[in-house]
Amino acid sequence: MMFSVLIADDEQLIRSGLTTGFECIGIVPDVLYEASDGKEALDIIRDKQPDIVITDIRMSVPAGVTLLETVKTDFPDIEFIILTGYTEFEYIKQAMDFDVHSYILKPFSNEELKNALLKTVDTIRNKRIVRREKTGRLFWRYIQSEGQDTAIRQTLEKSFCTKSNRYTMLCIIQESPPALLNDIDELTDRLARNRQKERSAKNIRFFCFRDFTHNNRCVVLVCSPAPDFAESAVRILHEAWYTLNAPNVLPIICCSEIHTGIAVSLFAQADEVCTAAASEFETSEKKHIFFYSKKNAKRISEKREKKTEDDSDVLVKTSGNKRIKAAADYIRSNYSQNINTAYIAKKYAFSPNYFSFLFKKETGCNFVEYLAHVRIEKACAFLKHTDLNIHDIAQKVGYGDSQYFFRVFKK
Repeated sequence: MMFSVLIADDEQLIRSGLTTGFECIGIVPDVLYEASDGKEALDIIRDKQPDIVITDIRMSVPAGVTLLETVKTDFPDIEFIILTGYTEFEYIKQAMDFDVHSYILKPFSNEELKNALLKTVDTIRNKRIVRREKTGRLFWRYIQSEGQDTAIRQTLEKSFCTKSNRYTMLCIIQESPPALLNDIDELTDRLARNRQKERSAKNIRFFCFRDFTHNNRCVVLVCSPAPDFAESAVRILHEAWYTLNAPNVLPIICCSEIHTGIAVSLFAQADEVCTAAASEFETSEKKHIFFYSKKNAKRISEKREKKTEDDSDVLVKTSGNKRIKAAADYIRSNYSQNINTAYIAKKYAFSPNYFSFLFKKETGCNFVEYLAHVRIEKACAFLKHTDLNIHDIAQKVGYGDSQYFFRVFKK
């Protein structure tokens, strides 16, 4: 599970010890913040809202108990692990009044840190599951009310659509496997990790929950401060699926139009696209992304007649394939350069693993094999049409070591 931690302690030795302790016990937070006093801690909490705060109960400016009270009032979902001494039981009693039940007595061992952290992470996980189920049911109640229940809408928008994330799109993942439906929290974590890797997507937020109208679908509400986020969001969805599920079965993702706030038409549009998509393609054979638009919706029956895939007006979008083709063209033009999988994946906005999967799917071979094939092909042309020696040809096609080039060529 993805989680963030703030260590708030006025002793540098304690902060360093906790950071090292995380690595020793093998439970490293995805994001780690440090604060040397209560004021700095409060500023970080208000700005970053970490999942867990580890703090000394007697820290100064403000005192640990005062910090605890302030944070629990404004951010009740943040969990605390309290650092305390043997003589500070009065402070522990005060902390219990704010529903804090994880304590580490100084001096502490790695095992004690591990137990406290596991207990707290488990509490966060359970709260997330309860909150997700509750919010998911609220969403379906709003859909069933056909947008008439304004109280539910206000609650949903307060949870999802803040002023900084006012644009929304709903994505339905078709044919979601049982493992995914049973662990939507893991999908949420994958999405959060993947969006951190993509600069243009860091402000996009994903909220995943079960589709209560169908047993084999997962719903993802996507929120963003800007209206042009659809391509980035769907790319992140595909990559999250690849890292979470069997990579040979990629999903059909059906998306609504982009709206402002929680619009009742979000689900209706995505559901309409799912109905159209189900009659167009078999999910076991093809992967496609479908976007809703009135113009495209009218073209569904026409597309059945034409059976085309490269029409810019039809529902199908396959931008991933176009980028793979561009990557292959780049390799053929720059085969003599020092290029590798990580470089090409980054250049065309893929994660390395996802790029490798798509590249092999589209070309029939992996990146290394493809590059070697291009280089040997060019080397054959040099041998046939020039008087260059083996060493010079090796240099020209990107091999610094002529002996290694000869071994590859011989293969």
